[in-house]
Amino acid sequence: MRRACSLLFLASGLAATQATAQESVSPTRFVCLDVDHRALALAAEPLPADSSIRSLQDLVGDEEITHCWSWNDICPPQKVAVDEDPVAAVVECDRARQLQVRVVGLGAESVKVSIAAAPVEMWREVPRSLLPITMKDSPAFSVPRSDGPWRLQAHVGDLASTWHYVPDHEAAAKLTLLPAADFRFVVTADGVPLEDSRLYLVRPRQRSPGDLLGFEVSDREGMVTLTLPTSEGSAAIVSHDTRTAEPFQKFGNAPPTIELGPGLTVTGRAVNEEGEPVAGVRLRGLSFAPDSFGLMQRHRGRTGADGRFALGGFSPGQASLQTEEGDLAFSATFDLEGSVDLGPIVLKVPEVAWVQAVDSRDGDPVPGVRIQDPSGYWTSAGEDGPVRLSLDFGRGIIVRAKGYILTQFNLPLRAGLTKEEPLVIGLEPAFSIEGVFVAADGVTPATDGRVSALNRTSGG
Repeated sequence: MRRACSLLFLASGLAATQATAQESVSPTRFVCLDVDHRALALAAEPLPADSSIRSLQDLVGDEEITHCWSWNDICPPQKVAVDEDPVAAVVECDRARQLQVRVVGLGAESVKVSIAAAPVEMWREVPRSLLPITMKDSPAFSVPRSDGPWRLQAHVGDLASTWHYVPDHEAAAKLTLLPAADFRFVVTADGVPLEDSRLYLVRPRQRSPGDLLGFEVSDREGMVTLTLPTSEGSAAIVSHDTRTAEPFQKFGNAPPTIELGPGLTVTGRAVNEEGEPVAGVRLRGLSFAPDSFGLMQRHRGRTGADGRFALGGFSPGQASLQTEEGDLAFSATFDLEGSVDLGPIVLKVPEVAWVQAVDSRDGDPVPGVRIQDPSGYWTSAGEDGPVRLSLDFGRGIIVRAKGYILTQFNLPLRAGLTKEEPLVIGLEPAFSIEGVFVAADGVTPATDGRVSALNRTSGG
């Protein structure tokens, strides 16, 4: 039965044991994304030791999913592909790497602290309420971690930390508890509660798109709830696949009720090269919402039995439309002044390329890589690296990773034709400075701080 949740949630009793009988059995949990980033909530029964489950597809049956995140008390969250063994994914993990965490601001009495800890990529894909949660009864502890940047939040009673960023090279994190509150918003469309909308926290950037920190989704009553420090200074943006996005320069400026407008509509009819309608094609549109920190809004839809489609929520100005996956493809860019009917759109065999980003020094895959395809859509690379890009809009791509120089170039012809032989992109390390601005008390995070760095060369 479908529910209005942006993800497929699975809780399984898979045994996560490996070498010794002394290790305790720990349930393995899954959070899976469906192909439309919408509505599925399931629970799997505990699996017996002689289970025939050998892949995620065996576990979820006929449901269409793109991938899952899996974890347990011993292994950190990691992305699992549809054809991968869900048991092996959490058994064959690096258990030696731990993140040391210290929580500051607890009172004298003993209390349990709730810790949300996961890779940054998972925070971008999974709602805050479905992220891995660990309960700790000590202010100092460790959690298993994987490669790449992580994000954490501590919460106890009416205190909470910010969504704290931990770079890949750091082995410890300090979370400062601050006075907090449960922020509740109702998202509506034409005055009616809007289910499955998303409220993102955003860190704006001056010369590049804002950094999405994480998000929460609205329930059937349109309600979104986030527990954050009352001094939270991040920006926010509220979006839905069928409505126009609503940005807020400060999270605290968002009103209790957030109305999303209908925006512009793009309609048409998908056909093959013989002129026959093509049903069930997934379509993705992109447009820039005004004052949305340089971020593009996503619009989704599917073609009906007659090939017709209608995608809403577009903003005026530059926009694009393209198919998602599938054997046939279409892509187009256009400037919208009002709603438009594209008429018949012809789907053809697509051109794609596989790319993999590595460190130019040692050739190792770079964790946390994000790649922008020629349409302007950003894709996060998994730990194994290869990413499939559509070249229907051209060959220019942008590669971004924390700690590396931004790379921008045109893909050569006939490069990266298969996943097994991707085009390898060597990223050059960048000089970077990281820190947190604090108030005069040395603890409370401060907003609107600025730092300058000057690069001096010998003799300069």
